[in-house]
Amino acid sequence: MDQIDRDIIEHQLKASSWDNLTIIQGNLFESVFFYLLDTRTAHARLVTIKRDDFYRRDPFADSQPIELFSTIIEQKMKAVHASSGKNDADLDLLAQACKGYFKLTQTYRQWLMKAGEKDTLHAAILIYPGEMIRPFALTPDDRIVSSEYFLAAAAQVEQTDRKNHPEWFPKKTKR
Repeated sequence: MDQIDRDIIEHQLKASSWDNLTIIQGNLFESVFFYLLDTRTAHARLVTIKRDDFYRRDPFADSQPIELFSTIIEQKMKAVHASSGKNDADLDLLAQACKGYFKLTQTYRQWLMKAGEKDTLHAAILIYPGEMIRPFALTPDDRIVSSEYFLAAAAQVEQTDRKNHPEWFPKKTKR
């Protein structure tokens, strides 16, 4: 990646309020985007992976259960939050877990049926209490979804989930 690409990325990230909450692999025009929110801590993160890497077959990862990826996402989001995103190994594993997880979801299969050949995947992943992972897809007008747009969409999805699936949200016990 040359300096011009870095400058474009930096400008896009600042304009969309993701500048210090992001790990970028490759450039923005050849990426798949994962927007993550741990609803327990309100920690949000944008992670990208190169489009070619996302679509490349990986026999090992492709044979793993979705629960493995869910656990890794939940654990690595905690680790990334604790380290303020300074551990590249955690960020890379988080990106790979997002790839493995999302490719196994019904959300991804639905997105594939609707997507055009040049459409870019913008995948959102919420981490709910009880270590439940909830995927959904975003359809942005811009290259990157702003953090404000993502957080509003996440709040809307969570509100709907709380209404339709109260069992996903454990009741707090009084002491």
